[in-house]
Amino acid sequence: MSGPSFCSSEGQVLTAYRVFFLDGLNRFTRCEIIEADTDDAAIVAGAALAQGAIQYEVWERDRCVATVTLDGPTSAQAISASGLPGQ
Repeated sequence: MSGPSFCSSEGQVLTAYRVFFLDGLNRFTRCEIIEADTDDAAIVAGAALAQGAIQYEVWERDRCVATVTLDGPTSAQAISASGLPGQ
């Protein structure tokens, strides 16, 4: 079952995702709601919003799209869920 869909100004269908950010103690520090046209785009958007987080999870409704651990300030490695290679 897919999440809510929206149309961008270009008429492109976008899906709502939640991105949960975790700190070094594995505690959630914040959540951002984003819209993206694909799972991969949502994962990339999450990395852009990470701002000091150690890890983040991307969810589409009740489906965990990916759990991503950040190796440094700009690189990320997908460690579960979607099977994507490291960013």
